Amino acid sequence: MTKKRRLLLIVGGQIIFWCTMWFSIHQGTQRQRMEEKNPPSARPVAIPFGTAVRSRMIEADPAETRLSAKDNAANDYRRAFALLEKLTKREKDMMSYRAVLKEEPSAVEVEALLTKIEPIIALLREGAAKPACDWRLHDLRTLTTTTHMSKAWDLAQIAFWDAKQRVHDQPNSSVADVRALNQLSNSMDAGTGSSLNHLGTQALISQFIKDWAAELPAQDRRELLTMWIQPDFLAVAQSCNRSEIETNLQLIDLYKSGVDFEGKPLSEWTKRMGAGLFGSDSATQKRTRKGFEKLARVADESVFWSDEKFDQWCQQVADMPTWEDGSNPIQTFAGIRRDLRTSLRQRAMTAAGLALMDEGMAALARFPDPLNGETFQYRVMDDQNAFQLQSTVLHKGKPVSLTFRRGEKGTTTAP
Repeated sequence: MTKKRRLLLIVGGQIIFWCTMWFSIHQGTQRQRMEEKNPPSARPVAIPFGTAVRSRMIEADPAETRLSAKDNAANDYRRAFALLEKLTKREKDMMSYRAVLKEEPSAVEVEALLTKIEPIIALLREGAAKPACDWRLHDLRTLTTTTHMSKAWDLAQIAFWDAKQRVHDQPNSSVADVRALNQLSNSMDAGTGSSLNHLGTQALISQFIKDWAAELPAQDRRELLTMWIQPDFLAVAQSCNRSEIETNLQLIDLYKSGVDFEGKPLSEWTKRMGAGLFGSDSATQKRTRKGFEKLARVADESVFWSDEKFDQWCQQVADMPTWEDGSNPIQTFAGIRRDLRTSLRQRAMTAAGLALMDEGMAALARFPDPLNGETFQYRVMDDQNAFQLQSTVLHKGKPVSLTFRRGEKGTTTAP
């Protein structure tokens, strides 16, 4: 080796060494800055919805809580997600909650699909039996990895469809599906930044109860009622309220920092979204944050406010940037809050209707409207094959109401 080549190798090695050192120091500095902006003590943790949910959620950083793979329901759910990819579009549409099929499936198609999804349902139930579910989402820097939420919704729809198909011939299996769906729902609560996804999945369970509970044996209905009322209704709405507020506060801070997950620069899409949500200049972002901080201080009590009072309060908060339709983030949040209040009423109404099937009218006093304490109004539908519960409160100009089927094979005592 010539002296010149040896010198080049030495110089090249030195360059590589110092570049590597600079990169390591730079990465460490970036991580330190992110930690200073979002220290572990300030990171959001799961907000429990009740005793049952508290046992499902991990309330600490992964470094502090080591959950073994065999005890983590998220691993079973992700294995189920992988199997979802093997389903055809036609099969997915058959099980979709809102899909309108051009051609109704034949009995042969339904039976074949029930067989095909058995491994998926088995994994869902295995996950439901695990003591906890940790998606490894402990602060909003992991928002870029939350694609599992849409897949969880797909899995929830499959469980809902499977439960409906097995009501008459396999009621125990049908109830097992609903229990597993409830556990999956509890794993998508405020602790994952997906409180509305949680409420959407709970709406599927409510739909099953309204349409099919009357077809089940009385003991299965009692089991569903016990499961349904275990979380505290008010705690659900309040924690969802807080979750939406806290999510926005943290997103503002992330947007201001200019970096995303693991210190990467914000994408152009994220920059555009952030500017639309929080404003493009620091002064506007500061006003936006102040507005959400004020909202955070009244999060719990605002659940009980009338919509008119809440809207008036929103107009009094700090000046906020507006969107094209003239609204601002807090005004938009007011719509979310109204939906949460409606969900809270409907959850109590679902419990009242389910209990009424076996307990009679006394159930209405047991499950009143949680927001005003009034008893839900009962009426028999015109076809006599259903009854309706109704609140005195209007939502979007109409009373909040739920209609329950009496069923053909059920043994209900509903008047």
